Amino acid sequence: MRLVVKEALSAQSLACMGKLKALNLSPIAAYLMNPQNGYGWCWRQALQAIERYKTFLFVCYLYPQIRLVPTQEIDCVWHAHILHTRRYRQDCQWLFGYFIDHEPDSAIGGEAEGQNEDAAFVQTQSLLALFEEYFQTSALEESEFHPHENELLELAKKMFPSAHEERAISVNSHLYRSACGRP
Repeated sequence: MRLVVKEALSAQSLACMGKLKALNLSPIAAYLMNPQNGYGWCWRQALQAIERYKTFLFVCYLYPQIRLVPTQEIDCVWHAHILHTRRYRQDCQWLFGYFIDHEPDSAIGGEAEGQNEDAAFVQTQSLLALFEEYFQTSALEESEFHPHENELLELAKKMFPSAHEERAISVNSHLYRSACGRP
């Protein structure tokens, strides 16, 4: 495992961060909240997961040479984004200038590979913690919603009446390693 330190952000990195903050993932949030085809998440859970996903994408941009393994929650958002193939391809091109690959679990290779995945997950968590301050602002405060988030909430209330209610999450999926990663 490589030691990674948080450095001052370059102008390019700040530009990428600005694009990530502006990225409208309302259709992805709607999918995450859909109880039939998605995950049936409440809107607060979907918005929080999307903010964590944006942090993950930023870390992918900053450290392209490091194998990254997201949490289960981030991976759910990533899968939902990838399912919107055209949008995912366009978003990657706009944000990074290249496509971010997604790789399923390679733990089939045995115990050693699983340990590599675990080490990559620990390192990914450390990197996410370094940069979450840039994205984990008050994403859940109504007074500071981005315009598309208010629109999303109204849409969610109409489409999935129970989706806007608070619900207990049976598993803290934002804490556990996903079975996928970025090579």
